[in-house]
Amino acid sequence: MSQKAKEKQKEAGSSKGDDNTLKIDRRPVQASGAKEQGAKVTRLNAALETAMLGIGKINILKIGNKLTFGAYNDRPQKAAEVNKMLASFEKYDIQAFVATNTLAIVIDPGRLEADQELKGDWNDPKTLTEVRFQDDDPLVLASGQHRYAALKKMEDLLLEDQIHLEKRLDRLEHKEKLSDEDVEEHGVLRTMLSEVKSDMSRIGYWGVTLYDKSIIDANKNELGNHLSRNQSLHVYAETHEEQLVMTLRNMYDAYEEGGDAAAMKVLDAEYSRPTQEKNSKLTKILKNNRLMFTLMRDLLPLGRHFRNRNELNVRWLYQAMDVVMGMHTIFMSRSVKLYRLLASKDDFPTYQTISALVDSSESDDEEGATATKTLEVLHKQILAGAPGNAKLFVSYMEEINEQAVKCFQAYEGVLGTVNADYNTALRRYRDDVVERVSADHGLLDADLTGARADAADDLDGAR
Repeated sequence: MSQKAKEKQKEAGSSKGDDNTLKIDRRPVQASGAKEQGAKVTRLNAALETAMLGIGKINILKIGNKLTFGAYNDRPQKAAEVNKMLASFEKYDIQAFVATNTLAIVIDPGRLEADQELKGDWNDPKTLTEVRFQDDDPLVLASGQHRYAALKKMEDLLLEDQIHLEKRLDRLEHKEKLSDEDVEEHGVLRTMLSEVKSDMSRIGYWGVTLYDKSIIDANKNELGNHLSRNQSLHVYAETHEEQLVMTLRNMYDAYEEGGDAAAMKVLDAEYSRPTQEKNSKLTKILKNNRLMFTLMRDLLPLGRHFRNRNELNVRWLYQAMDVVMGMHTIFMSRSVKLYRLLASKDDFPTYQTISALVDSSESDDEEGATATKTLEVLHKQILAGAPGNAKLFVSYMEEINEQAVKCFQAYEGVLGTVNADYNTALRRYRDDVVERVSADHGLLDADLTGARADAADDLDGAR
């Protein structure tokens, strides 16, 4: 059949409309009924209303009852979620009395003391009663394990801040002569300490909703599971610095459990996230394994003392990465390693003993040779010793920096230990630092032995 004949046949077939029996619905479109899942949620929420005993607040960090999770779901606690929650607390404050963010306690009504009014207004936490219980038995919470873990972690950070600020205040208050800058700094530190103590006093309180255990358990699989679900999750908009610190926290948690391999797995997962921009400054930092592991192992454990430093500034890291970062990571690791060795609790001679040996070793006679050999043995002993906690020196780090600046501001000679003036400057810097630390821990007393251990014990006790 020719092409022309085919076209005529096609036109003839399309003109036969009488055989078309298909119909369309031309009625106005009406609103559909509630979705099945939405209707189920509404039904379960109504059931929870009948099970509710009241609302109030508890101090989840200080309450005598042990808090237990997992009775209504067996979801494991995830370190990444804890760190994300902690970052949200630090940026947006703790939303402990928002109705959708309360902790659900499932309890037998008979365990509650009778003479308390379990009601109030979530918009006014002062109207909420601190719930009292008749026993110290464990409390079953349907959810909230990540909030609880994040609060405990935040409490530890605040305690570190408090210790650090109190030590700086103590240093200023024991100065014989105060400068205008000292007075100004003292006022700022007092304000900061007051804010930290305020946070410490309120950090544990959280709003709770109490539910009748018998009603929840009667339909545990459905009602209990619904109660344990996160109906509204925290929303957290991260800056690059906050995302970097959160990644380091996740790496460190994995590192403590499974070593380098576990930390590397976390880092790979972070880099491979679909939302991660592959050409961003942060992504390129994440790909520098050596830098990330140095920040994770050495700087992160020092706490928030370093959070405002360039080493955790994404832009600075990115710009410096191709220039000096290789040497800088070595410098950071060696510096923190030195602090760990100094914080060791191993027995060790006093500073005066070491200083006398150093002086003797500079002579060319037999006494000098003996002192040199003794120092070599002690040096090996230090390197082979059990490392301590570098955080012991956090409260002194700013002062050590100040001493370094003060020492070398007036120095105009050539850098290097072959220069006598440079050695003199180093000795002056060393003496200033040791004198400052000794003011708190008596490291210069001639009758002391195990000076490093004494210092470590003192500081551990302070914490």
